[in-house]
Amino acid sequence: MMLKYTRLIYQLTLTVFFVVFSGINGLAQSGNSELQKLTASSDLIIVGKVVNQNSQWNKNKTRIFTQVSVNAEEYLKGKSEEKQIVITKPGGEVGDVGELYSHVPEFVKDEEVLLFLKKDGENKLVVNKGTQGKYTISSNNDSGIKMIGESKSLENYKIRIKSFIRE
Repeated sequence: MMLKYTRLIYQLTLTVFFVVFSGINGLAQSGNSELQKLTASSDLIIVGKVVNQNSQWNKNKTRIFTQVSVNAEEYLKGKSEEKQIVITKPGGEVGDVGELYSHVPEFVKDEEVLLFLKKDGENKLVVNKGTQGKYTISSNNDSGIKMIGESKSLENYKIRIKSFIRE
């Protein structure tokens, strides 16, 4: 009788372990899948530093656009001879008029970033998938390691991105 209970407990333990492990693995694969789609749909992926922003009206003075200049320190996908990349985004401030759009990333001078970029219909570079295509890079206070968010090493993230590129 004791052997029967021991076997039942063993089977339940294994079942719980596989359910929990497959759930965690599924979440990791889901994150990888999103990163893989973002990588595949981007024309250019760079690591760089924001150096300048300039907002201006369109020709008809009906919309404001901002050009964000980023010094590209590393190209993960795509190539360019340019050291400075210019990204166009809707919105900004001109004089006392401002436009703000949801799902459009904001930039700060001297901010280190990982950017997924795509060419729009006018051949201008835009952030791919809005806020999903911009990651702010910070340094871990204790180790000095560059991080994305609080728990992802930039180096590990770059390795994952490069594993999705088939050039």
